[in-house]
Amino acid sequence: MKNSNNNTAHYKQINCSGKNYFNLRLKDVVSKYISFYNHQRFQKKLYNLSPYYFRTQVAQLVCLFLSN
Repeated sequence: MKNSNNNTAHYKQINCSGKNYFNLRLKDVVSKYISFYNHQRFQKKLYNLSPYYFRTQVAQLVCLFLSN
């Protein structure tokens, strides 16, 4: 019986570390997708620019407009 409990404890430990790895991997994948979505993805409604580049262009235009 004692051997059975040790196996169960080992299984639970592996399961927990697997969940931690899964959570870290999920966070990494989501972070990379958000970065792609904001910096690399082009949109027709933004004149084929990425959202980040579009915001940068708009900010530069506003600065030029306000400085004149």
